Amino acid sequence: SVTGDKKAQKFEDDYLELLFDVIKELGFKAVTYMPTRNSMAQIKHIQGLCKKYGFFQISGEDINSPRQSFICEILKNPELHNLVDAAWALIGHEKRVEEDLDEGLFSRKMIKKYPDLNERVQVFKKAGKNRVRERV
Repeated sequence: SVTGDKKAQKFEDDYLELLFDVIKELGFKAVTYMPTRNSMAQIKHIQGLCKKYGFFQISGEDINSPRQSFICEILKNPELHNLVDAAWALIGHEKRVEEDLDEGLFSRKMIKKYPDLNERVQVFKKAGKNRVRERV
């Protein structure tokens, strides 16, 4: 972890497949994880499970210490760029649902229009970036 307060826990890896089975069955659509608190091997494992189960991946990085940088350097890694795209897509989602809940990232309407999650993320990412440009 960036603050040194948390270490990667191997035992947690042993039940991830079961966890993903359960949350898929419960209807979850997304998973959040903290890259700074996981090894690259653990991240790749989580990413693989997300792909297998069709989960949207969200960065769970947070700032909870004054000595922690606001800039999360690990997200500069090209293997984690999907998390940057996801952040923009979430902004796009917020913009669209302000006007119409049927325009949400996981609404029936949007899933029908863009059944491929990656395509949908790119559409919502564009909407998110446009929102920021509108406010500047």
